[in-house]
Amino acid sequence: MEAMVASRKTQPPEIKVVGYEKQNEETLRLIDDFNVIIRDNSGVDDLVDGEILTIKIGTLMKENPSEEETAVSASLLESLKTALFHYLATDSLIVQNIESNRGPRVLWETMRGKSTDLKNYLRSIYPLTKLTEHLFKALPPDFFEKVHNSLPITYLTQEEKDWFGIQTSRGTVLSTFTNAHVDINDIPLGFCAITLLGEFTDGHLCLPSLGVKLTLQPGCILFLRSYLLPHYVGKWTGNRFSIVQYTHQSIFDYFTEQTGEAVFPMADMPPWYQERYNN
Repeated sequence: MEAMVASRKTQPPEIKVVGYEKQNEETLRLIDDFNVIIRDNSGVDDLVDGEILTIKIGTLMKENPSEEETAVSASLLESLKTALFHYLATDSLIVQNIESNRGPRVLWETMRGKSTDLKNYLRSIYPLTKLTEHLFKALPPDFFEKVHNSLPITYLTQEEKDWFGIQTSRGTVLSTFTNAHVDINDIPLGFCAITLLGEFTDGHLCLPSLGVKLTLQPGCILFLRSYLLPHYVGKWTGNRFSIVQYTHQSIFDYFTEQTGEAVFPMADMPPWYQERYNN
């Protein structure tokens, strides 16, 4: 586990290439299906499903959904925007400390201690936390159980734990362009959950190592292996916001220190991941 955590703490080389994203986005194949699962099928036969890399849930999971039946309902989207703007308005320092630069991402992190404002915000977006957790539990259930059973015991009340769910951190990206990056502090085999808000066109999620880009519309939920896959947001027009739910590897380092057990043994890693640590 220690070698796994320490091994990859650098960004992809593309991050240093000025203009890379603009040139690269034009070469990527667009996937605009409402609901998408991308798997890594290298090293497996045709009868076995490969490791899940990305899950996009754009519409309700039913037969022949319409484009308006987004994964996050219109009423919930509106309440999420209200909760976000209200929280931003509670502390002027939040807005003053947002920097506009090339990233790897400009992320406002909702790490505001145990303040009343933070608790109110988490309470307000709890329906989203509950929805993403329900979807996540249904899609990669083995991963969900591992993470759920490994969360540390904390001072939080049960209600406050429910507000966070299995993702221990929240972030918000506010109309910000990002360059190609990986989230090097996230769980190596973990997923972050991204929910799109606002009114915009384009703004595809670009995955250069896979040669594809995904259409992400408001109301869409994306589960992404943010540590393993270089990614960036393509150009867009309008106002594009997202709420990001994620967990850092340090949470599971603590679990390992306390129990002596690794949450994700190397034997559980997919072949393409193990090769990175065997070379």
